[in-house]
Amino acid sequence: MAAVIIPSVLLGLLVAASPMRASPGRHRLPATGICYGVGTGLLYGVASLATKGLAGVLSGNHTVAGIAAGVVTSPYLYVLAGCSGAALLLYQAALQACRASILVPVSSVVSSVYFVVAGTWLFHEHLPASPVKLGLRLAGIALAGVVLVVLSRQAPEQALSPAAGKRSARAGAL
Repeated sequence: MAAVIIPSVLLGLLVAASPMRASPGRHRLPATGICYGVGTGLLYGVASLATKGLAGVLSGNHTVAGIAAGVVTSPYLYVLAGCSGAALLLYQAALQACRASILVPVSSVVSSVYFVVAGTWLFHEHLPASPVKLGLRLAGIALAGVVLVVLSRQAPEQALSPAAGKRSARAGAL
């Protein structure tokens, strides 16, 4: 499980922090929210996997002392706290830097798809046996991917703020 979680967390942190590393200045490209959304989505997806792992620890113990010992000694609690905290901070920074209409769906789609795909593999769950249910699940994942592509294609046009337009109009008048 660590072989999946550690690279996902590192990738999520790098992708979400990449707009912050861009050089500040007048000619900087506006943050579109795609990087923030993918990064925070990965972090929230890892937190979801940790929640599921923690639920497995809780279901295996039946006494109060066993539950407490299982929770405290489990790495899932600490992964959940760390990823949720980091994702929350990056998400708040993203809400101040870009449009929520792009950030929120991208983050939600990435976290959900990551949880479904990685969770199915890590927790040895079976795909639905019914062709209809399997088709619906695969169609949902494909549709979520299409949404990300459509949002990323529209983001640069929508990212220009009215304030940026006023500055360029003032600069042209001078």
